[in-house]
Amino acid sequence: MGGKPSLGRMMKRICWWLVDVLSRMLDADERQAVRGDLAESGESVVRAIRDVLDLIVRRQVGLWAGWQPWLALLGIACLAGVPLSRIAFRLNVDLGQQLMGWFFEYVTFTMGHELEIPLRIREKLAAKVQESAGNAWPVEET
Repeated sequence: MGGKPSLGRMMKRICWWLVDVLSRMLDADERQAVRGDLAESGESVVRAIRDVLDLIVRRQVGLWAGWQPWLALLGIACLAGVPLSRIAFRLNVDLGQQLMGWFFEYVTFTMGHELEIPLRIREKLAAKVQESAGNAWPVEET
C-alpha cells in the first residue's frame, strides 16, 4: 500500500516501452495505426511485442525480396572488403612488430622507413645483431 511499486508493474512499463521502441522501426503512419490497434485490442504485453516484431520482420523481408538489394549488398561487400582486409592485415602486422619490439626492449622499423633514433636493446641481442649484420649495423655500447 503506497511505498514501493510492484515488480509486475515495473516489468509491464518496461515491456510497453520496448513495444514503443520497436514500433519506431515502422513508418510514421503505420506506427500510429499499430499503436492504436494495440491500445484498442487490450492484448497482453508479450502478445503486443510479438505482433510488432512480426510486422517489422514481414516489412524487412518484403524489402529484400527482389534481386536488386542483394546485388547492391554484394557489390558493396566486394568493393569495400578487399581494401579493408588489406588495411586490417597491415595494421595487424605493424602492431605485432611494435608489440614484439616493446617486449624485447627495442624499436622496430616498420613500413621500410629508417629512422635515426638510438636503439636500446639487450646486450646479447646487440651482439647477435652486430654478428649477423657485420659493421653495417652500428650498435653503441651504453
